[in-house]
Amino acid sequence: MKPKTKTETRQGLLEDASGLLQQVVDDLTDAQDNTPENLQGSESYERRGDAIDALESVISEIGSVE
Repeated sequence: MKPKTKTETRQGLLEDASGLLQQVVDDLTDAQDNTPENLQGSESYERRGDAIDALESVISEIGSVE
């Protein structure tokens, strides 16, 4: 078995990180989608939305790393 190069290892770690972040985004999105209407204007609702946006941006940046 050929040892992995640093590039292969780094790329695998980035893919793993991206996958984990996507799971967090999915969980936050599910929570956001299931928030009752009377709480959709709350600070925690807005902060959750901001977190989703930020994580999606990080996932995108990870995807652009070679």
